[in-house]
Amino acid sequence: MTVRDPLVMMDGATALVDAEEFRLGLGAMWETGSTAVKVASGVVPGAGTPLRVHQTGTASANLLLEAGHAVIQGTTSGTQGAYVATNDAQVTLTYLSAFPADAQPRKDIIVARINDKAYAGSLASFTVEVVKGTASGSPVDPALPASCIPLARINLPASATTVADAVIDDLRSYVCAVGGLTVCTSSTRPANVYTGFAIFETDKLRVMVWNGSAWAEPSKTIPSVSATVVATVGPTSGTTELDIVTAPAITADGSTPVKISVAWNSVTASAAGDVYEIHIKEGATQLQNTRIKLQATSAEAGGSTFVVVTPSAGSHTYKATIVRVNGTGTAQMAAGATQPITIAVEQFR
Repeated sequence: MTVRDPLVMMDGATALVDAEEFRLGLGAMWETGSTAVKVASGVVPGAGTPLRVHQTGTASANLLLEAGHAVIQGTTSGTQGAYVATNDAQVTLTYLSAFPADAQPRKDIIVARINDKAYAGSLASFTVEVVKGTASGSPVDPALPASCIPLARINLPASATTVADAVIDDLRSYVCAVGGLTVCTSSTRPANVYTGFAIFETDKLRVMVWNGSAWAEPSKTIPSVSATVVATVGPTSGTTELDIVTAPAITADGSTPVKISVAWNSVTASAAGDVYEIHIKEGATQLQNTRIKLQATSAEAGGSTFVVVTPSAGSHTYKATIVRVNGTGTAQMAAGATQPITIAVEQFR
């Protein structure tokens, strides 16, 4: 290997850059590969379902291939560079008439392939091909040719005459430009990454970033929710817990803390010396309590309370309640448009 001529380099009227050098130069723009001059191969994300292989409208012996772009790293030579290949419209792939089913099941792979006679063979083309597997009681994937990417696996049943989506596995992986967001799943993360490399996991609906030693999730924001009550709550009844206000549900991620806050303007009691508690709860689970002792029937107690918790992943709904814990009377909480009772749930940093 040696230093190569850069893109768009001319010597007078003569271009110095050949096809290989052009591909190598463009490689600087694509997601990194297994070496500093190789790029990742895959489908370029786009509208619709780029380069998806699927059944025809009614399952038949043929398949359909959607339009799309692919980036395919040449693997015959270490400096072959990457090819950007395009299928510009939906096309029909001839399948079972060319590769009839056997008496036993088989696994075939549909690949997008670069043929470049400058390195091997006699063709110079981009093709979508069937790589036929070996029929067996326990079939396995066939070996793939050089300079290709897999698009789909056909789990072909014995003696099949049509192919339906149910037997097609989607094998597409995606690539993006350097600094972009690579689309994948939590089990198909790219292997060749650099610090700051970002991915979006479609199965987890989350962004992950490689921090130099591990995948980490950036700081997340759980949207804040709140609720207010503008009418008097109560009176309470004996020692029965009374709901005050309930916040809308939040969706937690299992690792981000949230702060639940409750504020009120006035609690009054019918009997002097009664003791009440304001609870923050999720369902029947008490998360926090604040105790109030009302020394006289004319006394009013305003206040606030909060708790910080790290809820499990999923939906959570929090509420505030009031209950008498000592005494004989009842209590009520005054509220109005300018003095509401409020509950708020927000991400805690």
